[in-house]
Amino acid sequence: MNNDRNVSGRAEHLTSVSVALACELCAVERSFFYALVEEGVFMETFHEDELNQKDFARFCRAARLFNDLGVNPPGIALVFQLLADRA
Repeated sequence: MNNDRNVSGRAEHLTSVSVALACELCAVERSFFYALVEEGVFMETFHEDELNQKDFARFCRAARLFNDLGVNPPGIALVFQLLADRA
């Protein structure tokens, strides 16, 4: 969890983060982001390949699930859906 906070903290002052930078900071391929879009984790209407602060934090959590636990994009979508249903 500390890594997620550290990555998010580095971009905390920004109003948006490019998808390329988010992928670099979270150590994932750009195709990972597009797989999440395909699974409905992110809307396809993001502005010019940029993530706002909320979406960047969500992306960091998704990347940690992928990198640390090996959860694939459909599994990540399910995790986020279950968390949304619980709230």
